[in-house]
Amino acid sequence: MTPLFERICLEDVDRSDELFSMSFEPDLSRLRESVKRVGILEPLWLREKGGRFQIVGGFRRFDTALSLREERVPALIWKGEQLEDMRAFWMSLHSNVTARGLNPVEKGLVLGKLLDHFRLSRKEVIRTAMPLLGLEPSEKILSGFLLLNGFPTPLKRYLLSHGASLATVSLLGRFTGEEQESLAGFLAPLRLGENVLREILTFMWEISRRDGVRVDEVISGEEMRRLLSDGRLSGPQRIEAIRRVLREKRYPRLSALEETFRSARKRMRLSPKILLKPPPFFEGNRFRIEIGFETLEEYRAALSELRDLPEESINSLLAIKGYGGDTHGTGLP
Repeated sequence: MTPLFERICLEDVDRSDELFSMSFEPDLSRLRESVKRVGILEPLWLREKGGRFQIVGGFRRFDTALSLREERVPALIWKGEQLEDMRAFWMSLHSNVTARGLNPVEKGLVLGKLLDHFRLSRKEVIRTAMPLLGLEPSEKILSGFLLLNGFPTPLKRYLLSHGASLATVSLLGRFTGEEQESLAGFLAPLRLGENVLREILTFMWEISRRDGVRVDEVISGEEMRRLLSDGRLSGPQRIEAIRRVLREKRYPRLSALEETFRSARKRMRLSPKILLKPPPFFEGNRFRIEIGFETLEEYRAALSELRDLPEESINSLLAIKGYGGDTHGTGLP
């Protein structure tokens, strides 16, 4: 099974056959500079197929040589019967893992090919491929990485540049392909932490399913468009405003009660050492007051301030009642 070494004309290679490709939009700039200076040092791995050559390993080197208008490349060539598909794939996978490592999108691509093309069982993929890819061998993690294969390219780019947990990937997998395209464009200019990203995605999912509208309709609403185009907002300010708008849309009654409470508290003009808290989610009618003090005088002053509050101020708080229609969890009403 010893391959032959030859310099092969690029035109004789079938670049469209990507059975053994494991790359997602690779950055070839460094390799390009290297090839320009010293040429291709490591031969491509090729297999004879249908009168042409199929790439087993070296897609990046081939693309670099093509972009530099090279005519020939060094290659190790196997006869078709010398190297069967499964062995060729494992050779390519081991080479990629040891030489450069694979990003999450590429790992999903590998796992998908093993299942769909090579017809390995899920148990076999979990046992053999996932440890090689540096993944915990579990059905849950396999399912998460396979979801990535169905995402549109812009969303894959976003996840690679910003990072995301499998929980976030699973949440994104609930949206349709068109919605994922819209989300990719919406998220691209925002630098979101993991928790904020999941919160925003959850709000969008629940609003769209509750109201029977597409996610792009939620994104393209007048208020959202204004926030995205407002050049006066800093990045964090824009993100906080988007969170607020989505939260108000998801929990309109709770948001209205919170605004009523803020207004009532503002009219009371309490000193900073007195903290007034509503019932959690306004479920129930019991309010809480916390007093911060360091001296006896501060303690007495706070008590005096509370004692002198007008009755109408207290009654305005007690009138804020009866929340319970919105849902605070991840389910829908």
